Amino acid sequence: MITVSLFLRLAAELVTGDLVAEVLDRFSLMGLDMTVVQIPGGSLRPGLIDDLLAEAGIADYCCLHQQKQEEWTVVHCDEKLAEFFPLSLQAGSFLKPWHRQAGDGVAVIGWGLHEREPSVTVGSSVNIGGRQYRVIGILAKREESLLLDFNDSIFVPRTEGEGADQLTVFLPSSSIRLEYLLDRYFGPDGFLIMDQKQIRSASEAVLKTVRQAAIIMSAISVLVAYLGMTAVSLREVRERTGEIGIRKSLGADDRDIVLLFLGENLTVLLAGDLLADLAVMGLASLTGLKADLSASIAIVFRVTLWGMGWGLYPAFKASGISVMAAIRLKTGR
Repeated sequence: MITVSLFLRLAAELVTGDLVAEVLDRFSLMGLDMTVVQIPGGSLRPGLIDDLLAEAGIADYCCLHQQKQEEWTVVHCDEKLAEFFPLSLQAGSFLKPWHRQAGDGVAVIGWGLHEREPSVTVGSSVNIGGRQYRVIGILAKREESLLLDFNDSIFVPRTEGEGADQLTVFLPSSSIRLEYLLDRYFGPDGFLIMDQKQIRSASEAVLKTVRQAAIIMSAISVLVAYLGMTAVSLREVRERTGEIGIRKSLGADDRDIVLLFLGENLTVLLAGDLLADLAVMGLASLTGLKADLSASIAIVFRVTLWGMGWGLYPAFKASGISVMAAIRLKTGR
């Protein structure tokens, strides 16, 4: 029973701990740890959005707009996109500030496009809307984002973003000043602000609650195992009363009896620890989950220590049996 209970406790730590870490990493990959502002484009004057952001005192941002093509999406963006999303390149480099300032016709292509067209490499050209763009980088394969399709997109410097149907601005955090300025220029229904950090915080709180519930349930199973071990030990004390009497008649004292039962209890606990550890390592190997070795060791140590504590009562009860009580129980008198 202790093996199963300890396995459940370790498995709860393994699965829920790795789950929380994995989900939070996914949030960063999907762009769910930032504020997103969406503004209808249309006939906005060039530079208006940059001016509003500057007036709001925001210097760290990325502005982009997307044009959907038949097989790919053209993303007109700032070079700071690489700061808001973890990007790695298979070859070349990402956009630089001087590319947008000089209006250079350069592009960075996604991994999916390069796989379909292997001839498109760094230094070659691609035709986008009748204009030739020189490829300066190829993105490595990346997990999908809720906001951008990095694998099937072509990234070019943002030069005429204000003429797009919709502009998207990524910010590290929300800004009350920016919200006031947007409301003044576009009206309350003319823009959309999504503070996705709130979504992340709420999701993180839910995950931690689930983790705590799983840990509590597994801890209860360990408590039940302790009760079962104590009941079994008390039954053994009754069944081994004659043996205890014989040991005491041969010179064993109370301390020897206590150590005898505690030693047997420790052996059972260590055997259960070993089997549970092997089972959890097998689970981690099969599922690819990452086990926290220090946390697992701490759990095993606490379970063993508490198990020894629960074994004290049966051990001291056994030591309290006298030789005469053992004889009377044996003879039925």
